[in-house]
Amino acid sequence: MLPNVKNMLYSSPELYDEAWAGMVDDIADTIRHVSQTYLTGAPGSILDAGCGTGRDLGELSTYVADCTGVDVQEPMVNYAASQHENITFQVADLRSMELGRQYEFVYCVGLVLSNLHDDNDFHAALSRLAVHTLPGGLFVMEVVNRPEELATDMPCDFTVGSLRGQSVYRMEHGKLIRERLWRSIDDESAEPVRDYVEFRTTSSDEGRAALARHGFEVLQVHDNRLLRPSEELNGWRLVFVARKTSDGAPS
Repeated sequence: MLPNVKNMLYSSPELYDEAWAGMVDDIADTIRHVSQTYLTGAPGSILDAGCGTGRDLGELSTYVADCTGVDVQEPMVNYAASQHENITFQVADLRSMELGRQYEFVYCVGLVLSNLHDDNDFHAALSRLAVHTLPGGLFVMEVVNRPEELATDMPCDFTVGSLRGQSVYRMEHGKLIRERLWRSIDDESAEPVRDYVEFRTTSSDEGRAALARHGFEVLQVHDNRLLRPSEELNGWRLVFVARKTSDGAPS
């Protein structure tokens, strides 16, 4: 676990799955749409970099037979493997990942790259992701945006099982800070659990430059997973769609 991350959901894969279950269709639909646009059909293989509980690959495995998921958190990977026996899962740190093969479609969504604050770590991860992308293959990258004003579309309150989570966000020294308080619905006297996370923020220009450095051509940039056009790009996330065109510069 990275030192700047305290997230109760990471300690319970079942709760994590329940919390983000509604996001699965968004990601699967995005991957299908991008594939149909730029590959004219399903990719031959997919790598989910930062797969968590494997919920997204579980949906995509009905679309692509050759699916692999990696995550740095072993409990998440073990849970994913127990839920999806037809998918290959592996514990791996994106900064040093070596799977011994390449994929036609690689995606890294959620907050995975935004947990890497150090520039060297960020570029090391992108370098390894590029190595694992076939020439001409596609890469979808999601990062936390750095808009001029704090975005208003961030997830703040939701209920998971018998717990209710309430989140507060602020910008501080170019990072997005999220503090979340979990309270028991059944026992109001129970001590609340506090989460704290710092996220790296990345502007559209920075994302484009980083991808170009590692041999990717940016095809689209959006501030939403549905890839709706937006001139302002002021949502809390940025989604980059890119194609692998070269080996890029050394990380």
